[in-house]
Amino acid sequence: MLVTSMQRRRFDSRGAVVNSLEGFPDAMRAVAKTEGVPIVDLESMSRRFYEALGPEGSKRAFGTTR
Repeated sequence: MLVTSMQRRRFDSRGAVVNSLEGFPDAMRAVAKTEGVPIVDLESMSRRFYEALGPEGSKRAFGTTR
């Protein structure tokens, strides 16, 4: 089983997560597909989660409001 990295909580001016992981999640997805192994796509899940909460609300996911 493979697991992608989570996105960092970094937003652009529109509130969208800025990709700071470059091509690593895509490479992990390609390896999983080629090798036929399951993958937990934390990158996609964390991106959707952070964007749903927004720049301020997503701070709570880390137990902070700073």
